[in-house]
Amino acid sequence: MTTLLLVDDDPDLRAMLALSLADEGYTVVEAQDAESALFELSRRAIDIALLDMRLPGMSGLELCREIRRRGRTPVVAVTAHTDSADVVEWLDAGADDHVSKPVDVSELAARVRSLLRRTEGDLAPPTILRVGDLLVHLPAGEVERAGERVALSMVEARLLALLGERAGTVVGREELLERVWGRDSTDDLRIVDRHVERLQEKLAGERGAPVIVAVLDAGYRLDT
Repeated sequence: MTTLLLVDDDPDLRAMLALSLADEGYTVVEAQDAESALFELSRRAIDIALLDMRLPGMSGLELCREIRRRGRTPVVAVTAHTDSADVVEWLDAGADDHVSKPVDVSELAARVRSLLRRTEGDLAPPTILRVGDLLVHLPAGEVERAGERVALSMVEARLLALLGERAGTVVGREELLERVWGRDSTDDLRIVDRHVERLQEKLAGERGAPVIVAVLDAGYRLDT
């Protein structure tokens, strides 16, 4: 059964969300602060972490960075702040998606389903795609060069694979949103732009890595 880690310091909201997500068939582990969340992450397998921004002590944003530093657990940011700067800050911290407060439980459940489809690999047989001198292992989302792992998130690896499959041609932002995040994910194209920017920055430090070109009003093209 899929296990979600729900981190929020509001006990009433946490209880409501936990009950609603349990009704969707998920096992929900609750944490009221970052310390409790990190403890739960250390003692059990967590499929997705749902993080509030405002937590006592270490903030949700700092917790997101720490989760990303420790591994590849997908993160959904649950925040009352929806302006561009806040969204970009979450994406830079390593969040895979975000949902706004007040929380629409059906939307949150849809985001969780979309993330699970990506991380579980849809039971597809393993394949290896060569992109420049990088190897992308699908559906696991692992990337390596010369036998050494390249530090990309699952979302970044899937973006790289999709662009690599169509190397030399422009892939629209809407298509990237649909195929990487899922049809029932956010319609905010900023999440595509920010993840591509982060992917570009990381690839810039890899010798022989491909280059992602932004094509104005069209999308992105990968040149090898």
